[in-house]
Amino acid sequence: MPSLGYEIDATHWQEFNGHDIPISILKISEIQKLTDIYASQFKKEKLESIEYYNLSLNQYLDIYKKGLLNKYRKQKKNKEDKQKILLIKQHL
Repeated sequence: MPSLGYEIDATHWQEFNGHDIPISILKISEIQKLTDIYASQFKKEKLESIEYYNLSLNQYLDIYKKGLLNKYRKQKKNKEDKQKILLIKQHL
């Protein structure tokens, strides 16, 4: 990631910052625990020698909606998640 201009976030091991666009990495198995989204539904992408899976807006919407059902997430991120849900809905 450093060769692409991204540095790891010191407070969040699964996040990288650079180019004003943060990148978050999560195992597919973790996403499957949170939602009904399975590996076969992800879009495979490639950037130089890096292969990764990307989520669609509908998949992000599902993740944020289900996140609001989580007690911790609702207490800490409720306002941010609701704003993201509204933004995603506007683009669908």
